[in-house]
Order: sequence, then C-alpha cells, then structure tokens
Amino acid sequence: MSKVGKMHINVPSTVKVSVNGKTLHFEGANGKRDYDIPEGVEVKIDNNVINFGCVGEMTKELNSIWGTTRANVNNIIKGLDKLFEKKIEFVGVGYRASVAGKNIEMKLGFSHDVVVEMPEGIKVTAERPTLLNFKCADNQMLGNFLRKLQLFRKPEPYKGKGLIIDNQYVYRKEGKKK
Repeated sequence: MSKVGKMHINVPSTVKVSVNGKTLHFEGANGKRDYDIPEGVEVKIDNNVINFGCVGEMTKELNSIWGTTRANVNNIIKGLDKLFEKKIEFVGVGYRASVAGKNIEMKLGFSHDVVVEMPEGIKVTAERPTLLNFKCADNQMLGNFLRKLQLFRKPEPYKGKGLIIDNQYVYRKEGKKK
C-alpha cells in the first residue's frame, strides 16, 4: 500500500474544497484550481480533512497513482494557502536580469539580450541584478518555467557559471593540467 496515499490532508481555513463527481474544486486566497481525480482513486472530505482510498484490487500502478494524487492535491492546497517561492541566481561575469512589465530581460553573454515573457500566475521581483525571486500558486508550473529559463545558460562544471535555481549544487570538475 502507498505510504503517501494513506496520509490524510488537513485543509487550512483559508482554502475551501468541494467535490463534484470526479473533480475536486479548490478556492483559496491565491486563486482557484480544479483537479480531476484519476480512475481507481476515491476521495472523502470530513471536517476539513481529506482522505484518499482505492477502488478495486490494489495493483502497482494503482498504488503509485494513489500516492501521486494525494501529493498533487497537497501541493494545490499548499499553493493556494501560501505561494511557492523559488529563486534563480545569475552567476557569471556580466550575467544579470531585470523585470520590465510582463517580461524578463536577461544579459547572458550573448550578442543580444534574451527576453522571456512571464506566464500567467507567476510573480517575479528582482532582489538584485543577479537574483530573481519567483512566486506562484502552482509548484509544477513554476519549476517548469525556471527550467526553461535555465536552458539559456545551464550551470557548467568548470567555473560554476550559469543560472542556478535555489542553491542548486553544481558538480565542479578540475580543469586541464599541464
């Protein structure tokens, strides 16, 4: 049985949860979200406590879906109660970024500036020219967007330059020897 799926979720008072058929509706201080419950997983809500169970015979696939569903619902509730926050640091000579409306303008050593449009729902602030702070209610969307930004300059192992997300560990290699 799934160790994650067995755990219950305590819903904070700032988030309202309702079930309509196979869809969970969430409403909180940071927005509204819907989540479709997969086949084989049942949801019970009692006094702001959500429990997950399985319908039918337990298989390896159903066990993993059960735990994943519980984790996804927990992340939705956490995001609606308190925004997820991640930082990206620009490490390298001349690497910097600024926020201009709905766009991020980055200087990454190319002959041109890289301009990326922000997706809806993500808020960004520039703490300093080499550090951007992102906040979003959807942890998965935030992580995917930061990985997309990181593709412009991945952290490299020799000098440690690149875009580094939340104190990400960069494996360092020794350079050439004479």
